[in-house]
Amino acid sequence: MIANPVISESRDISAKNVAAVKKKLGELHIPLLAEEVGEHYPRTVVFDTSSGVMRIITSGREDRML
Repeated sequence: MIANPVISESRDISAKNVAAVKKKLGELHIPLLAEEVGEHYPRTVVFDTSSGVMRIITSGREDRML
């Protein structure tokens, strides 16, 4: 999520989390329709269960709706 020069890329938990989620979605035959990953800034995700819309909130950036 946030770059840390003290932590090596081999211990990057964010990249491991993305890979694990993609693997599990594939195993469950759930299609990945969109993603918001990469770069080094924090995000908040709000999922509206009634509409199925995901809102991605990032400080200093426009909200994204997926």
